[in-house]
Amino acid sequence: MGRSYYCLISGLPELHPDQSKKVFSLSDFKTELENQLHPDDYARVSLLFLPNDNRNLLQLLQKKEFNPALVANYSQQELEEELSEPGGLKNYISSFLFQLSQDESLIEHPIKMEIALTQAYYEQVTQCKNPFLSQWFNFELTLGNILTALNCKKHAIDAGKQLIGSNELTHTLAKSASKDLGIGVEVPEVEKIVQIFESEGILQREKSYDLFRWNWLDQHTLFHYFSIEVIISYVIKLMMVERWMNLDRQTGTAMFERLMNDIETSYQFPKEYTINEGKR
Repeated sequence: MGRSYYCLISGLPELHPDQSKKVFSLSDFKTELENQLHPDDYARVSLLFLPNDNRNLLQLLQKKEFNPALVANYSQQELEEELSEPGGLKNYISSFLFQLSQDESLIEHPIKMEIALTQAYYEQVTQCKNPFLSQWFNFELTLGNILTALNCKKHAIDAGKQLIGSNELTHTLAKSASKDLGIGVEVPEVEKIVQIFESEGILQREKSYDLFRWNWLDQHTLFHYFSIEVIISYVIKLMMVERWMNLDRQTGTAMFERLMNDIETSYQFPKEYTINEGKR
């Protein structure tokens, strides 16, 4: 049975998007979690920030500027040390850098290099021992591959070299010309994904995909109350909200309000439970 975080979850601070100075940021929350979570649970939460580490690593590999504003796990110094002497991080980044040392031509092809890093990343995170987190990463991988396949189909590009992973799903996505990409049975949500893809406006599509993710999180945390899964879901939602606050204040404000509503309604302990007595 997993650990429960009654005080942390019930005490999540209320967010006010109309404040002139935001007092509740993703960076602050990450620091707070590091202080309050069991080390094993914080390690799980840290997996959510690895995509930002990937972005910074690619920047350094291409001799571009490190972005300290990204909320990530590794500092510029740590990544530069890993580049100098791979193996210190003991994770997929070390494996990727070893691959890079065996095929330096990847550095000359940024897209191929990014695909190789993303491949190594997903190979690690989808094997996470936390079932909810593993499902989330597999959901993100599947969604990303579907969107890649749709874009390749739209622009007549060979999807086979752009997809992440090698399995029955990616093989089907690479070959199928049907509207549902041949995965309607395996991924019932593909119809909704295609519908969003065909909608007008890049910004509107991105908003719709984030709401699609948000609903997935709601559905998969329905029977979690004070567990690490609730915190993981909250972090992912906060990432989306903060991104939209930076891109589109109106959308970000609406998502903050929805997040607050979720806290007020979804994180309450159900009536058949009491904290002191457990389930009756």
